[in-house]
Amino acid sequence: MSASPGNSVYAATWRWHFYAGLFVLPFFLVLALSGALMLIMPSVEPLLYRSLYEVAPAEERISTQQQLEAVQAAYPHMSVVTFVPGATAWQSNRFALMPAHHGGEHGGHTGQGSFNVYVNPYSGELLGKLDPQSTLYAFARGLHGTLLLGQTGDYLIEIVAGFGVLLVITGLFLWWPRGHQSWRELLWPRRNGGKRAGWRSLHAGLGFWMSGLLLFFLFSGLAWTSVWGGKMLQGWGSMPPQKLQTPLSERRHAALNYAGEQQVPWTLEQTAMPLNPAASGNDAARPDLNDISRFAAKAGLPGYRIFLPQNQSETWTLSSTTINGDIRDPRRDTTLYIDQHSGELLAAARFADYPLLGKAMAAGVSLHQGGLGFFNLLLNLLFCLVVLTMVVAAFSMWWIRKPRSGLRLSPPPMPASPRIWRQATLIMLILALLFPLTGLTILAVLLIDALLTTGLKALRTRTASDQA
Repeated sequence: MSASPGNSVYAATWRWHFYAGLFVLPFFLVLALSGALMLIMPSVEPLLYRSLYEVAPAEERISTQQQLEAVQAAYPHMSVVTFVPGATAWQSNRFALMPAHHGGEHGGHTGQGSFNVYVNPYSGELLGKLDPQSTLYAFARGLHGTLLLGQTGDYLIEIVAGFGVLLVITGLFLWWPRGHQSWRELLWPRRNGGKRAGWRSLHAGLGFWMSGLLLFFLFSGLAWTSVWGGKMLQGWGSMPPQKLQTPLSERRHAALNYAGEQQVPWTLEQTAMPLNPAASGNDAARPDLNDISRFAAKAGLPGYRIFLPQNQSETWTLSSTTINGDIRDPRRDTTLYIDQHSGELLAAARFADYPLLGKAMAAGVSLHQGGLGFFNLLLNLLFCLVVLTMVVAAFSMWWIRKPRSGLRLSPPPMPASPRIWRQATLIMLILALLFPLTGLTILAVLLIDALLTTGLKALRTRTASDQA
């Protein structure tokens, strides 16, 4: 099959690839840059906030309960919601605080007015506080997840991801060898053949080699979006509440997420949390933060965080998961629920309890975030660099091909056969409908285009009639 613009199928695909890229590439640029910043900042922020993060090790530690009481005394109008111990002997402990009226019985934490307090575990000294939403990492995360536009940005990201999948599919079709083209020529970008041919070879070659990884990042990112992820996919991938084998409250695990931070695994977000049993009348054995910390040590959890109960219906929740960086191996994901009156283990949610999709997401999210170690981090940084290179190559191809006068879009020519174009448009629309917001966007554009075309034809007919 010839790759010339006269070939209707090729021309239709090329034109759709151009329009999808026109919409996607600016967002890909933002996502690659913000993604790279998110990968780098966890190593940089300890240097920026060294006075809060670092402590000098000593022989003895102050108990975690004493640290908690010191924080509560310093901030009497706040509620302590989470405790995160330092990962090494040189790191401070962290307490997350919320306004005392936060959340409600069933709601989540908005994060407004929240901050983290850092405590020296050896002396009990309060080292200072930090709003987690004021950091560079939080800025990059907000840009990456919602473009700093809230729910509107979340919808835009979902539309972009759907278009991105279409971009990969059409790109692979355009890349496929035709005529006298060789596999070697297409698998390895060439430098000769003119400026535009060189950019095209670079764009196509990198696109082929990275197509699988790009699809992985697009689909794993789509799982976090509101419609495709939250309304369609997450219901299938959520852990069945029956796995907990205990009475459940109306509160879902998503309520533990606060200040824009992801605290619980994707597969648990929509699962109801255990209901803490009523007090037996004797609270002499009522556990405190020391007891829960010892519980974590006995459970052999290498890294963990503790969610403190905020009312009589909530349990102590002890979490050790990859989603928030407590551990690196998703197969060791563990969430334990402890009776706040007796200190007994009520229920547990482990990786083995996750459904198949939940297990895939536990591993996929860690890989997406670069949380599986140094080589994962390096791979993700390289991927961000490749995406940026492909964006530059695509822009360069368009810039070289466009007319010198003006800044017209100059899309690829229409196929020779209008029927082929309509068929290609129908196929693209059907594929896009797999991603509802993307499909609706394409449908809206087609309707607007049809209305404008009809209106222009009517205007021309009326003008010709008046002139006659």
